Amino acid sequence: MSTIQATFNAVIDAGLYDPRNITLENSEFMCFSLVRAREGKVITPTQAKEAQQAIQEYIGELTGEEYASNALQEVLEEAHLPSTAAYRMAIYLDWANRPYP
Repeated sequence: MSTIQATFNAVIDAGLYDPRNITLENSEFMCFSLVRAREGKVITPTQAKEAQQAIQEYIGELTGEEYASNALQEVLEEAHLPSTAAYRMAIYLDWANRPYP
């Protein structure tokens, strides 16, 4: 299992990421969940940084932009991929097999 996958698993297992509860007000996006996990000592600062970088790289690959700041849900929709909460959770639970258009 990759280090990135282990990081996502730790955040999800700690209950810090649940895409069913994402609103603009609560910022339950994975990148924010990684920050909370780091602050709660669930993961190390290095793990948080590497996972955030992996997410940004993936979003960049989907958008074709090096520094995309879009949310994963929005990027998946634009790439004509499923973007439901369950689908986004599945991406983080199986990072090695994340979808590409």
